[in-house]
Order: sequence, then structure tokens, then C-alpha cells
Amino acid sequence: MKGKIFIICAFFIILLLVSLNIYKLLNVPTYSLERNVQVVVFNGTEYSISKVTINGDVYYWDISADPAAFTFGKLIGQTQHGERIYEVKNDKSKVMITSFMSPQFIYTKDKRY
Repeated sequence: MKGKIFIICAFFIILLLVSLNIYKLLNVPTYSLERNVQVVVFNGTEYSISKVTINGDVYYWDISADPAAFTFGKLIGQTQHGERIYEVKNDKSKVMITSFMSPQFIYTKDKRY
């Protein structure tokens, strides 16, 4: 009898933790990601730059930044396409945008090309 009660309690605790994480993911602010803002040539290759505006601050895609060199921070929002926006740990001037089955992109505040 005690074993069944323990299993039922453990199941509800796990269910509660999973639902809290899903709630946090779904209830974040949505920010507008503008694609193809301008075209930039970097190392002989043309790139179409995009930008995202978060609370009045404009972040541009930083084509020279290596995403592997940065660590995810706190989830701060999502784009209108469902991509998640994270703070970059130890760098307030950058955010990281990623989604399922796509690479991470680093955006830098007010980076002009």
C-alpha cells in the first residue's frame, strides 16, 4: 500500500515539474524578428542580416560571433515564429536566438554594419 502511494505521489510531482517548465516556455513575451534588413559581405560571402527589437534595444545578427563560444543564459522571450530568445551569460550586449532543429545565432546590441 505504501509503495502505491509513493508511486502516485512521485508521478504527480514529476507531472507538476514538467507542467511548470512548459508554462515558463509558453508564457514569455513575443518580440518581432525582422529578416533581410540589409545585405553584408563577410569574408567574400554575402549574408542577409536580421534584427530583433527587445524592450527598445535593437540587436543585429553578429555574423562574426561563434555561437559555440557563448553559453545560454535566462530565457527572455520568443520571436513571432516561435524561436526562443536567451540572454548570453556574462554578456549583457548579446542575445542568442535558437529553435528546434536549427543552429544558434548571436545577436549584438546596436551592431552596425
